[in-house]
Amino acid sequence: MIKIINTLMSMPPVLMGLLVYMLLSRKGPLGSFRLLFTPTAMIIAQILLITPIIMALVYGYLEKHSDEIMKNAKAIGACSRATFFILVKESANQFFTFIGTGFARGIAEVGAVMMVVGNIQDKTRV
Repeated sequence: MIKIINTLMSMPPVLMGLLVYMLLSRKGPLGSFRLLFTPTAMIIAQILLITPIIMALVYGYLEKHSDEIMKNAKAIGACSRATFFILVKESANQFFTFIGTGFARGIAEVGAVMMVVGNIQDKTRV
């Protein structure tokens, strides 16, 4: 799974825009929803662009630190549910950093968005 995430993370934004364009075009699988050239298409493209980045960062962090946090939680006698909440609480600052990183990538990349929303004045101008 991590190989797929890493592959999607390195995908050029214009290629992601092309794939979303093909999905949302009239003859595409989601063409009946008529989402192409709408702000919703922009949101779809950005989500598909930043999700692999956030997932890879979270995976790398949890792979490195989760064992230590879980051992400490078990040492204080926490049940599995409490261990999960301790893991989330201890990792919250990092998760916010990862979300910020994804937001920065999404806001900086206009290639994918320009392909799926065009540049319609007063509607989808990027």
